[in-house]
Amino acid sequence: MADDTAPQIDFNEHERTYVNFLRGSVAVILGSLIVLVALVMFAFGSGASATVLGFLGLIFGLAAVVLDLRMGSNWTLSLVVTAIFVFITLMWVA
Repeated sequence: MADDTAPQIDFNEHERTYVNFLRGSVAVILGSLIVLVALVMFAFGSGASATVLGFLGLIFGLAAVVLDLRMGSNWTLSLVVTAIFVFITLMWVA
C-alpha cells in the first residue's frame, strides 16, 4: 500500500483561481450590459447618428472592460463609461 501519496491542496492557487473567476464574471456581466445598451440604441434610436453613437458606445465600453480586466483595477473606468453610455442612450431614445 502507498502511504502519503495523496496530493496536497494548494490553497493559494485555489484562492487565485477564485479571484480570477470572479473578475471574469464581472467582466462578462459588464460586457453584456454594454451590448444590451447598444442594442437599445440601435433599435430605438432615430437616424444614422444613433447607429454611430451605438457603435462608439459599444467599442469604448468593451475597450474599458478589457482595460479594467487587464489592469486588475476596481472597475471604475468600465462603470463610468457604462453609466455615460446609458445616460446618452436614455437621452437619445426618450
